Amino acid sequence: MRILYINGFVPRENVPMGGIFVTKRIQALQKKGIQVFPYIYGVEYSKTVQKYLSIIRHIPPQSKPVCYQLDIEYQLRMSKMGFVSMAAASFLPCFYEHRITKMLERDSKGGKRADIIHLHWVWPVGIGVQKFCQKREIPYVITCHGSEINITMAEPRIQKAMVQVLENAAAVEFVSEALLKHAKELGYSGKNAAVIYNGIDGEIFGKILPTDTEKRAVISFVGNLLPVKGADRLPKIFHRIYEKYPGAEFRVIGDGSLRSELEQKMQGLPVVFTGQISQERLAEEYAKSALLIVPSRNEGYSCAIKEAQSCGVIPVGCNVGGILEAMDGYGTAVIGTEKEIAEKLADIAVEYLEGKRQIDRRKMAEHAVKNTWEHMQELSVELYHKILKD
Repeated sequence: MRILYINGFVPRENVPMGGIFVTKRIQALQKKGIQVFPYIYGVEYSKTVQKYLSIIRHIPPQSKPVCYQLDIEYQLRMSKMGFVSMAAASFLPCFYEHRITKMLERDSKGGKRADIIHLHWVWPVGIGVQKFCQKREIPYVITCHGSEINITMAEPRIQKAMVQVLENAAAVEFVSEALLKHAKELGYSGKNAAVIYNGIDGEIFGKILPTDTEKRAVISFVGNLLPVKGADRLPKIFHRIYEKYPGAEFRVIGDGSLRSELEQKMQGLPVVFTGQISQERLAEEYAKSALLIVPSRNEGYSCAIKEAQSCGVIPVGCNVGGILEAMDGYGTAVIGTEKEIAEKLADIAVEYLEGKRQIDRRKMAEHAVKNTWEHMQELSVELYHKILKD
């Protein structure tokens, strides 16, 4: 079985772990004997466009994409984006169709190389994949992770085209039931859908099962420092926790456009900003942590929750998207207005630190560590065989 595997998340020099959940899937598939050809398809903005975006939209300049992540080597296929291309893409939903189809023609060597094309991130690469696969009669699979449904597909301008890409796929994987439900609300039928959760690396996380006495009062956030991840809520959450529980310490693990602002607003707190770190270092940070704060506004399925649980870290987060599914009975999820969220998350965190709320950390870790990438990708392999009828 040969899979042309397209990673629509582009890891870059300043975010080397970007899209690592796609790379982990590739590793798991290779361990199962599946022949995978890894590609990264993305956009490369011109220097003029990058300058414009940094001034007008406060989007930091792109760093160079990287072709190696862990032990996987990707073939890079970056589509150049100048002002003319940006204007065309704004008015023409299928602007990239010709470019992507042309690249696929080359990469799949006329359709003889791949039995299936598997795409992570629907838009805009999906329109080119759809056209190419229909022309060559090759089945394609799409995995939806979150924002492409929660944010991109909600845009009326491209919603119909996105739904068509999903409907014409041989199968569409969703990382949570909540994400599938939202896609249906936006017009997708769900007839070819499958829910396959993200996994964890069992060789890195959950190696030492903890006891309550081994945990310090360290509260961590893990993720991109962006509004969609609720990173802007962290100063209020952490200040309130510290006021109520002065022994608390904080870790902010990840990077993003909000970092400078967060560092300024958290002055005076015992907080460490680690930036992007390796999975091995992340496991070490979890080993020190008691709680994981997940203040996301949208979330397909949080890998961080399962990784943290496997290390005995209790998640406290917002009840949005697939967060409650990821918690799977171990942790607390809250709902509320924007004004209430920070207070609720902080107060619940303090209750855990004070012992007023309790969870058996060892039992939680033993449950979470079963959710490995290898286990989850068994479901994808079953899907491949069903599509190819072998």
